[in-house]
Amino acid sequence: MPTWEEEQKCIWNSWLQDNFGDKLKRIRNACLTLLERNKARPPLPHFTHNNEVHFQNVENLIHKLIPDHAFELLTPDERFYLLASACLHDIGMLPLVANPSGSPAQDDPQRIRHHHHAISQNYIVNCPEDCGLDPCDAEPISIICRFHRRFEDIEDCPDYHTANRPLAHDRDRIRTRLLPAYLRLADALDIDLHRTHAHYNALCLACNIPLEPKFHWVRSRLVSGILLDSRSHVVNVEFRKPTNPDLGDDKMWGTARIDGYRIDDFSGAGQYGN
Repeated sequence: MPTWEEEQKCIWNSWLQDNFGDKLKRIRNACLTLLERNKARPPLPHFTHNNEVHFQNVENLIHKLIPDHAFELLTPDERFYLLASACLHDIGMLPLVANPSGSPAQDDPQRIRHHHHAISQNYIVNCPEDCGLDPCDAEPISIICRFHRRFEDIEDCPDYHTANRPLAHDRDRIRTRLLPAYLRLADALDIDLHRTHAHYNALCLACNIPLEPKFHWVRSRLVSGILLDSRSHVVNVEFRKPTNPDLGDDKMWGTARIDGYRIDDFSGAGQYGN
């Protein structure tokens, strides 16, 4: 008899039908190619990892946020656009994408961090083939990727986008405010140890680097895991316990609970909050 995890994986694999699965594989391969080409460029300092592991974790978290067969309330095209955006949302963090000319004036890490969502959007629209996309799919995916960043007001995102091709359902619009709400929550929940290396963490604490990237590094080193209960809309954050007794009682460092995260499910509003 299959385990619960095996049953969930079977459900995840049923999200995409017809040619959507092949299209997503093409996007994943294109992302891997971009990551490989980006290795020829000097890495930007102080960044947490934005690599294939992060992209896959975000995709897995999307599945967990929309559990069991709830995905059927999304149209086939919306499912594809959401999972494709999990692969592409952070490509604007790659120096190859953010600064294709290699100009030193454009390599400012803080510029890239603060604008990476817009850089991703522009690259997807202007270079869809490099992203493994059919040009007709580029615009809605670029909108979802832009609004994954919390500094973008989700209320400014258009509710709907009229598709540039015939869709696989009886509606001709994509709910482009709903989908980035799921993407930004899944992205925010990928915050554990895999995003950092201990060596860089020590440098982060010792060196005078900007506060925002330092916060991302320290947060990822402290969090040991995320437990998500999508039915009760509760996130439990597990913390690593310090070895230094001067840092306080172990109970202080056990878990934190985020109650009542909310996305107006499949209504088109696409908000989340507490």
